Amino acid sequence: MRRIQGFTLLELMITLVVAGVLLGIAVPSFQESIAKNAVKSTTRDLVATLNAARAQSMSSRTPVTLKPATGGWNDGWSLEYAASVESDETYAPSGKVRITSSLTALTFRPQGDRIDPLAHR
Repeated sequence: MRRIQGFTLLELMITLVVAGVLLGIAVPSFQESIAKNAVKSTTRDLVATLNAARAQSMSSRTPVTLKPATGGWNDGWSLEYAASVESDETYAPSGKVRITSSLTALTFRPQGDRIDPLAHR
């Protein structure tokens, strides 16, 4: 007698239950990992932008300003060059990262230091 090969309904149900349990465990930790990576990425972008602003101000001998986007730091930030050395650059945070700052702008002078906006209040 020839036997038909395949899965029984019970085997299929057990496989689906095991897969569901594994997904239930993996998905929350995966979401946490995505959130951590978004924070790291945004931090790296902001630090790189600060370093670029400082370096550009020193090399071009003109002030370079880092400003938040129109809606605030959470919507991104931009580098604004005083001279037409380069075109202004715009950046945005990764994912749902929120940036909290009381600074309205940060300007780097040609000497490499920055103008502290909080000291002028």
